[in-house]
Amino acid sequence: MTVWSLFAADTKYFGRGKQVHMLNYRVKNLQRVLAAPKKEGVWGEPKIEESESGKFGWIKDGEGNRVELWQPPKGM
Repeated sequence: MTVWSLFAADTKYFGRGKQVHMLNYRVKNLQRVLAAPKKEGVWGEPKIEESESGKFGWIKDGEGNRVELWQPPKGM
């Protein structure tokens, strides 16, 4: 499945800097997926956001762009 979501040009959701898009990956176990890159020294947002849409976490790629990780709620 591919989903596109548009954000306002001045959004802060992508983080600081000139990032104009963000990839979002669906994962089965967010905490486990976030732990792996952390062991390798990859930046990870310290807090996980939880909502009715699921759990969200973020890491940065090699160029400093935020990448979103999403664990959907059970049954989705």
